[in-house]
Parts: sequence; C-alpha cells; structure tokens
Amino acid sequence: MPVISITALGQDSHRFVPETEEATGKPLLLGGIEICGAPGLAGNSDADVVLHALCNAI
Repeated sequence: MPVISITALGQDSHRFVPETEEATGKPLLLGGIEICGAPGLAGNSDADVVLHALCNAI
C-alpha cells in the first residue's frame, strides 16, 4: 500500500496587549499552555495563535 503524505499550512496573528490597556490580566496562551509573566494577546477569543493556526491548517 503506498504511503500518502498530507501537509497543511495555517496562520494566525494577534497583537500583544500593552499593560496600559483594559485587557490586563488576560494570560498569554500558546498551544493551550499559559505563559506566566508575559503580556497577553488581543482577540475576541483566547487569542491562542498556536491552536488557531493548527485549526486553520486542519
């Protein structure tokens, strides 16, 4: 049986939220893991660029 290789590409981006804006306290999530001590990302959802790019690729 031949091996079939499938690849995909997904992209997502959000800007970092400066601490001076209202959204302070929003955690930075990368791949579902909270990165402590880093500024969060702006977005209507959790703004997890890793998981969003993965979903776009699928």
